[in-house]
Amino acid sequence: MPMAENQEARERWKALEEEKVTLKRDIAARFEKGSIKGLQLIINESDWYFYPVYMFPPEGRWNKGRVLLLGDAAHAGESTSIAIKDGVLFAHVLGEGLAKGVPYVMEAYEALRRHDIKKLHAETIIRWNAGSSSSWLWSIIMKFATWAYLLLSNYRQKDYFKRDVRSFKVPSE
Repeated sequence: MPMAENQEARERWKALEEEKVTLKRDIAARFEKGSIKGLQLIINESDWYFYPVYMFPPEGRWNKGRVLLLGDAAHAGESTSIAIKDGVLFAHVLGEGLAKGVPYVMEAYEALRRHDIKKLHAETIIRWNAGSSSSWLWSIIMKFATWAYLLLSNYRQKDYFKRDVRSFKVPSE
């Protein structure tokens, strides 16, 4: 039996006309003197869709009963590889701990994953908030700072992504 569409819970929503106009003006003002090619094409596009992102607090709960949030559902905006790593780690914990019960598996997964996700969450918040200033000088500074940040964080990520979550020791009860 098909469910009636719930307008409040739809996956995406089309921006109200006033919001589109305001956002287009803001984008044009931020980047008009920059080097972005095709800015006018973006500004002139009539169909703008926004996808709301809800981010759990870093200490938020990822499971309830037999339901577990993984990837962007648990910690939005971090990367696809983090989501894949979540799935691999959960499969590992499930394989090692299912005999001890679902509650044990859920808690063991969170215990193994929480520290890394907390650090990644802090980095994500910094990146998301980096573009909040609209001054031209700030945008130039951020352009170079982003380049430097990506270069330096690449070294840290190599160590992070070298770790094989399948080798993590599942906590004992």
